[in-house]
Amino acid sequence: MFLNFYTDVPGGRRIPAPLSTPHTDIAADCPEPLYSHIVEADYSEASMNASLKTPLALSILSFLRERPMHPYEIKHMMRERHHDEVVKLRGGSLYSTINRLEAEGLIVATGTEREGRRPERTTYALTPEGETELLTWLRESIAVPIREFPHFGSMLAFLPHLMPSEASALLRERLASLEAEAAQSALVLEDEFWGRLPRMFRIHAEYATHLRNAEIAWVRALADDIDAGTLAWPDVIVAWHRRRGSWSDGSDMESPVVPHET
Repeated sequence: MFLNFYTDVPGGRRIPAPLSTPHTDIAADCPEPLYSHIVEADYSEASMNASLKTPLALSILSFLRERPMHPYEIKHMMRERHHDEVVKLRGGSLYSTINRLEAEGLIVATGTEREGRRPERTTYALTPEGETELLTWLRESIAVPIREFPHFGSMLAFLPHLMPSEASALLRERLASLEAEAAQSALVLEDEFWGRLPRMFRIHAEYATHLRNAEIAWVRALADDIDAGTLAWPDVIVAWHRRRGSWSDGSDMESPVVPHET
């Protein structure tokens, strides 16, 4: 089920009717008739280009579902709700993604405006096809776990190539960075404006905080285990290091390999 509340615009197109509140308190200002337009949606045949399924595209579609906006306004809303902490937003990526979404027929330009000497701004709205794709993609992403390959987790698989003392030192360096990020994030979360946002607009930050705190605890425990010797390098790995002359019990860096004489 999804909200299907559109208005007709010149050219025979249909776009979402703008809500009365321009920013965050959407639910409180939704007109009651809005809920009488709930219809059953068939989202079993999503056709959105796989290369477009990025968090940035999802953010754009979701904001345009609330009401038509121009790119600058979308970027402002992303920062206001801290989407930029979970969505990669660099250079012209916002505009290029908007162009691709428009080419796919998921959003449509509804007009342009100019304020003073500023460049023209094009306002975009979500199409019915865009709303179907948005909800299909969101439902699948929330309900179905996807096997991800996090960079740090991948690197841990190769930790035995470092000496224990170096591995511990590097883990503690990472720990210091994570703790600094946590402190900075805490300042943001204590911000008065952030605290006024409905919790539904803050749950992605809650999730990120819980993940970071879990990683901090785990990395600290891993470094402690290495220092205490309770996490020992396997004998087969130590033997391999010794055969190639790269094992060092006390150095923080891997010893240079000694070439075999020929």
